[in-house]
Amino acid sequence: MENGMSSTLNQKSTAINMSDIARVAQVSRPTVSIVLNGRHTSARISEETRDRVLQVARDLGYRRNALAHAVKTGRSYTLGFLTTAADTEYSLLILSGILSEAEQRGYTVKRFHLSNTEKDSEVIGRCSEERPDGVIVNDYGRGPCLDELRREFETHSIPHVWLNSKERIPGIHVYPRDEEGIYQAVRHLIELGHKRIGFIGGKEKLGTGIHRAAGFRRAIREAGLDDSFICWTNWDGKIAEEYAEEAVGNLGVTAFITGSDALALLIMLKFHRMGLRIPEEVSVIGCGDMVRVSNSYPPLTTVSVPYKELGRASVNKLLALLNEAEATTDSEEVPIMTPLVIRESTGKAPVC
Repeated sequence: MENGMSSTLNQKSTAINMSDIARVAQVSRPTVSIVLNGRHTSARISEETRDRVLQVARDLGYRRNALAHAVKTGRSYTLGFLTTAADTEYSLLILSGILSEAEQRGYTVKRFHLSNTEKDSEVIGRCSEERPDGVIVNDYGRGPCLDELRREFETHSIPHVWLNSKERIPGIHVYPRDEEGIYQAVRHLIELGHKRIGFIGGKEKLGTGIHRAAGFRRAIREAGLDDSFICWTNWDGKIAEEYAEEAVGNLGVTAFITGSDALALLIMLKFHRMGLRIPEEVSVIGCGDMVRVSNSYPPLTTVSVPYKELGRASVNKLLALLNEAEATTDSEEVPIMTPLVIRESTGKAPVC
């Protein structure tokens, strides 16, 4: 058999197929097909035959023709990932979670970049042409092509999951509990004695800004405090720095919660340059728990958004839609907890 295998390996210059494996393993081609498709137990093929077929397949360097398999089964074992934020740290963490879970479940992932412009129409069409088994849409809403995207899903019966969607349109939504996370952050500051607390966010009435501001206002109002210390920056760091300086110097604010870790680190740097001690004179809380924020000076207290878990949960919900054996619905909310991670950038309110 070894000589036959060696001869086959030397002579073959084209792709190895099941007939080649059958000839070397001295079994029928249907037997090879059954083994390679994991059905040997139900077909009552012995473990010895299974092991021999798999070993020959490995020795010959056999690779399954994914395209042919997709045509035969109607499954490509490919998932589409449509995202607007392709190169941000949080988007990459989400993608990492998606890739990890998809790989464990035997799927590959293709990423498509959306820009919230009319060009998204071409991207949506290209994604659909790839015939993925399902699609995860990240951080999309109010874009000019949202209706087109929904029509594409409906027309071609494409299972899909909305991740961090800016719109609560019908469908399965996976999202972080931003409101609850910020609420707990405010409660932490109140327990430390802070009475004048500021919120520095990104975009008002859009995306995460809606829920994070809601959590801030709810906690502040429950405590009977002033909820007017809010600044929207449109993610402009300079605006954040200017407001932080004004709020500390003229408004008596002693603690800040920001809409991202990046904004928190910016205003912390500003306070250092102003000669203010953190947390003795001013406390700061971020949002995200991004890589390396625990190494800031001082280490940043932050609302942890488990981006990798969001990615994994999205894949699990999407595959549940694809699996007819699982009972699932086409409309569901999947909130992911966002715990407060207390480090050293928050402390007791300064005594005036």
